Formats: sequence, C-alpha cells, structure tokens
Amino acid sequence: MALGGGFGWLMRKYGLALDNLLSLEMVTADGQLRKVSPTENAELFSCVRGAHSNFGVVTGLEYRLHSVGPTVLAGMVVHPLDKGKEALRFYRDYTSKTPEEMGTYAGLMISPDGQPIVAIVACYVGTVDAAREVVAPLKEFGPPVADMIQPMPYVQAQVMFDESYPKGRLNYWKSSLLKGLSDATIDALVDGFESVGSPYSSVLIEHLGGAVARVEPESTAFGTRDAAYDCVIMPAWTEPSESDTHIA
Repeated sequence: MALGGGFGWLMRKYGLALDNLLSLEMVTADGQLRKVSPTENAELFSCVRGAHSNFGVVTGLEYRLHSVGPTVLAGMVVHPLDKGKEALRFYRDYTSKTPEEMGTYAGLMISPDGQPIVAIVACYVGTVDAAREVVAPLKEFGPPVADMIQPMPYVQAQVMFDESYPKGRLNYWKSSLLKGLSDATIDALVDGFESVGSPYSSVLIEHLGGAVARVEPESTAFGTRDAAYDCVIMPAWTEPSESDTHIA
C-alpha cells in the first residue's frame, strides 16, 4: 500500500504514506539492488511512488515519521440506513469545513445484529480538547442511534475495524476517486446498498484533500490529487460458490 498510495487517519495532515517516503531500496528487472531517493535514481523515485510494484521488488523503506497522540478522540456515530441519504449529505457538508487534523470515513454496512446502517468514523490528529469542538456536529446530527466517539490510544484507533475483516473471508474490492459527493451519487449508493447480498459487504467513502492535494501531481505516479473522496465498494462473503454473484 505504501507504493500505491497509503491512505489513513494521518493523510489529510501529513500526506499519503508514499508522500512520506524518504528513500527505498529495490531490486530492478536487471537484478541490481538500487538505492532510490530524490538524489539517487530520482526519476525512478518519482515513478515508483504510486505505481505499486511495477518497477521492481522493494526490499526496504525509509519513512518520515510524525508524532501523534498517544491519546486521540476517535470512534464512530451510527445512523439507520433509512436515514442514510440525509446522513451522507450531512457528511459531505461537514467534511467541506473540517480542519486537516480531522480524518473521517463514511460507511454503509450491516451491524453485528443484522441492521443496515450508515456509520461516520472519525479520528482527530491533535489534542483531545481541540477535537471536542470539531467533533461536536457529528454527535449532534440526527441524533445518532449510537455514539462511540471517545478518547482512546491512537494505536486503538488504528485497529477499530480489524475484527470486521477476518483472515480467510473472500472479497473483491473496487474503488473510484471522486471530485465530489453529489446528491445523485449519494442516492445511488444508498439505494444500491438496500439490496446488498452479504452481511459482510460494505461501502466506504474516505475524505481526502488537505496535504494529499498539496503535492504536485507530476512529482509522483499517484494521480488525481484533486479528488475530494475515495469511494470503495467492498463486497465480502464466505462461500466460494457465491463468488460470481458477489463480484457481479
């Protein structure tokens, strides 16, 4: 993921994972181990960031690190799917004003008790006191049927959804970068999710912008820096015999 992009809670504040690569080591097609950085093999450094593994096998990565936490304000608010269109319109308007310290995702999913829901997930990369004012509209809209936003260690925020994606589950994910989140897009996503075929399937809308958009497009192979959102369609299932149906 580091070479293809590297999305996450820090991206609006500090850029994508690939934007924080200082150098890397890789074995190119001629079998040579090369140091790749802004000063060594600079053209290859631009190409490989965003092009996945197309230029060779990466054997080492050197990153620029950032201090976060240790405690952040993070978690999710939950709305029923029959309020999904209103919730996603709120999410669109809310994310148009949030500071770069605020990372948010909106998800269409099935709750553990079998209910279709819309969840807005947040993590503020800054002090908890500063976060409370920014997070307040999330807690007030609706109001939500569940509010699980609370102070937690940053490492806990990073694993909030691990249990929802266990090893061995089948999946077929596709994503599209969006310049905006139109009413028509919102309506199509919610209407489509009403007939979702698996309780494990979901749709994720990731808020971009901020530091992601400030990188010159030609400096890396990661394009579409002006995208406002990434929309990921995430079917998942357990029976191999159902694969064709869920992929379709």
